[in-house]
Amino acid sequence: MRMMLVGAGAVGESMVKILQWRDPRGEWLEYVLVCDFDAARARQVVDMMHGDERFTAGQVDATDTEKIAAMAREHAIDFIMDAAPPFASNHIFDAAFAAGAN
Repeated sequence: MRMMLVGAGAVGESMVKILQWRDPRGEWLEYVLVCDFDAARARQVVDMMHGDERFTAGQVDATDTEKIAAMAREHAIDFIMDAAPPFASNHIFDAAFAAGAN
């Protein structure tokens, strides 16, 4: 699975930690693009993965449907996870649909 996580706050941070813990050898989790409005926060969360190269950081505004979709296509994302504030959910869902991701 190639996943894009939109939102690197406490919820997003917890998600990536659990993903890494549940699949330490990369048997099903191939790649995670951790995105946040604050690029430094996304980088901080990726750094918590202790060099696991499956995790990379990106910057995106969770309300920018076009940019989320473009990043999903650029990184060959097949699953977009919403960990952003609730007001952004429709934008993220629309981006997933536009990019052909789940």
